[in-house]
Amino acid sequence: RARAAGGAEKMDMSEDKAGRKRKRSASPQTQEPSPPDAKKASRMETIINFFTSPNPKAGGALAGPRSTGKKGAEKKRISFGTPKIHNFDVMSPARRRRPEAHDADLDAESQDTEALRVELQCRKEEEDCSSFDMEKADHKAMAKMVNSMWTKDQIARLKQRGVAWDTDKKLPRRELASRMQLMEAIERKGDVLMSGEYGTLPDQMEMGTLVKELKKRRITTDGDRRTLEMRLEDALLKEGSRFDVRGEDGYAFGRHSVSARNVIEELSMAELRHQLLLPHWRLGKDEIPKKRQEREDLLEQLVSEELGKRKSVAFDLALDNMLTSNGLSCEGPKRERFMRLADHLKRVQGGEGKGG
Repeated sequence: RARAAGGAEKMDMSEDKAGRKRKRSASPQTQEPSPPDAKKASRMETIINFFTSPNPKAGGALAGPRSTGKKGAEKKRISFGTPKIHNFDVMSPARRRRPEAHDADLDAESQDTEALRVELQCRKEEEDCSSFDMEKADHKAMAKMVNSMWTKDQIARLKQRGVAWDTDKKLPRRELASRMQLMEAIERKGDVLMSGEYGTLPDQMEMGTLVKELKKRRITTDGDRRTLEMRLEDALLKEGSRFDVRGEDGYAFGRHSVSARNVIEELSMAELRHQLLLPHWRLGKDEIPKKRQEREDLLEQLVSEELGKRKSVAFDLALDNMLTSNGLSCEGPKRERFMRLADHLKRVQGGEGKGG
């Protein structure tokens, strides 16, 4: 009987001696494995704690209380570089390379034959390329043709800013590229001035002020002064106000470069009419076209001309700022002032090269 009673007790643990129901204790929870996302989040938190902890070796909360010593009181900050603008033609093949900005001295001789063929195919409608036979031409002939077209493009850009000379077409590509890079540097400073918010350019700031402005925006301060100036110029350009029709300055939608046409296409017929009747265009009501396409074309022409004038004024101001920063005279026509600055920078860079 004792064995039977014991067996019954083991079989039914839910009733006590009085026959009442007993509460079952909750079964211990099984620990489920954490999902991969939780591990990633935990790892990211560890990394952020490491970089933001006063004591990097402490690793934030994971390593216990933070150090209160003198070294531990210095707070770590994460710094970021500024985004770069990469110019490209959305209608061009991905393999197409063009000599712009930092690679203005790109030589077609260094390109493979297929890349040269792509460039020539993209420009086959142009006068210089219309009679060129790509099927029979070898690599050397194609490279020569592409180099001549690139040189012509760059001279046209210099002429647009009024800093080109008749003898520029005889310059080596490297020399022409250095002028292009200087012109683009001045244009960028002009764009900063066109924002209307910053009257002092980075190259006019004291080094302490320059570093302070970068740190305020959490931009890294590693590098030489010229590099720091370019980083702050990029940041100021990004922060600047819009300028033309709807405040457009050529940078919108996250400060991506857009044209006047991109903005004008968004306007309704009534808005187009309103814009054309603004006093500074000096147009009468009878001069406003009836058709939408004609209104768009007219407004695009007016806006482009106005934007060109403003860019020219901003370019002049930025050029004089650079001349003053280098201790040079601001007298004379634009073209002469530009060459004065270009020759000075070439001498300075040549001296640094010999000294290094």
